[in-house]
Formats: sequence, C-alpha cells, structure tokens
Amino acid sequence: MSFHGAHYTSRYVSFTGYETTTNKLEGNQYQPLDTVSPADQKIFETYDQPPYTEGSGGIPFLDIGGSYALSGASFSPQILAGMTQEQVAAALGNPASPVARAVDGAANALTAAICNVTKGSPAGVCDTAGVRAAAQRLAGG
Repeated sequence: MSFHGAHYTSRYVSFTGYETTTNKLEGNQYQPLDTVSPADQKIFETYDQPPYTEGSGGIPFLDIGGSYALSGASFSPQILAGMTQEQVAAALGNPASPVARAVDGAANALTAAICNVTKGSPAGVCDTAGVRAAAQRLAGG
C-alpha cells in the first residue's frame, strides 16, 4: 500500500499523502519519490518532535488541523504479524477481536480529533458512540 500521489478533499477535510522514498534501495538508501511542499515540510519540522509527539522522525506523520499530531503507528503492527489480508479482513468483521479493537480504536481516535477540529461535523459521524468515547479520551476524560 502506498500514499504516493494520494489526495482527497471534502467539505470537512483534505488529505495529501507523501511517500518520500520508494521501497527500492539505491546503494544504502531508498530512492527519493515525493517532494513535500514547503508548507507541509514546515508543519512536519515543527510538530514531529516533543512536546507534540513522543519522538521525531515518526512515520506515518499526521497533522490534524494544526491541533493534533500523530507520529508513528496508532497501534502495534505486531497485532497483524503472520496474518494474511484475508485473515485481517475477517478479524475486522469481529468487533471483539484484538485486531478490530486496535484498528477501530485508532480510527475512532483520529475521527474524534477531526471532529474536534471541524466542531462536530459531520454530526452523523461525530455523534457515534465510538467517536464520542474517543473524544472523551482525547480530552483527558
């Protein structure tokens, strides 16, 4: 999976994905791919470090409206170790599975952050139980 060339815009959010390198080694480094815009590079350099994140250089890095930053994985990828795509898809279909709990929890937290930035819009998404619970955790409640 790659975000190379990915863009999305709605009335609530916009997304620009950057893949700064390929997965092909050139010598001892990966080949360059996307060039981050100067504005996005400034956001990355400003917020991909303490106190905004636990470390620096995390991939993925996500800025949500200048109010939230995520650096690194939202859940441990170890939870998916040894699973095929079909097994992951099946696990996601069972809300009680460890995979669904991790993935859904991460998605609800991201959605809660977006809902906070959009002041609760769209209500049909922001008013769901999982997103409301995640919003309370974001607020420290």
